[in-house]
Amino acid sequence: METTLQLQTCDRDRVAADPSEIAIPKPVIQPGKAVNVELAKAASVLVVGDFARMAGITDAALRDLAPRARLLRTVLKSEALHLLSTTPVDLILAVCGPSLATAELTRAMNSLPLPIPILVLEQSPGLARDRGPREGVEHLHVPVNVPELRERIAALLARRAQIVRIEGVSLTGYVQLVEMERRTCTLFVAAAERRGTLGFSGGRLVDAACGEHDGEPAALEILGWPVTAFAYQGVLTARPATIRRSLTELLLEAARLGD
Repeated sequence: METTLQLQTCDRDRVAADPSEIAIPKPVIQPGKAVNVELAKAASVLVVGDFARMAGITDAALRDLAPRARLLRTVLKSEALHLLSTTPVDLILAVCGPSLATAELTRAMNSLPLPIPILVLEQSPGLARDRGPREGVEHLHVPVNVPELRERIAALLARRAQIVRIEGVSLTGYVQLVEMERRTCTLFVAAAERRGTLGFSGGRLVDAACGEHDGEPAALEILGWPVTAFAYQGVLTARPATIRRSLTELLLEAARLGD
């Protein structure tokens, strides 16, 4: 199914607050009801620019690359920004160009609690490496190998399906639940135009990143944000631990710094 502009909001990313109720990749949409994301609603793929033409495939072939997905097409920056603010988007397919290298798009991406993977099609290696939003961006160069493109799209959608939004509890309350449940996970946190991540291993906060900071300074900044939206992924990327203090110490310090 395909549409040019979809403006309706959706409850697909709303999940229960209790981490014990989250089964990846089958997040709880309502308390006590486990629903497979792929069965609950088709994924939404935002196509920015003439992706099919640059990839050397027809529009029908592009739809066949993700047959269960809903395609949202736009060539206008204003429409892309509006879709990002009103519609759950699971993947962005974009042609390298000015529409990706705008401060407005970067701010819009940074304000979203759930990171959206982006697959950028470009003419030559390195052309878009330093342009536009970087987090979660992958690149594919023309000429395109169609089976590879299909695999990349499927892998990115599967990765996105493992990230679920948490509502009904504060960030400080939720991290204590994660500690109590001894979960290994990554929390993606957004506040206004700021983004950060908190990494837990066996319930222990071991890593944090926020802008150019990592470790305890990043954790203190994130835990000190008064109003946040955040999402849960039940995996943690392997990297050296950057945090030594306990979660309780960091929560107390963040509260003191915020007074």
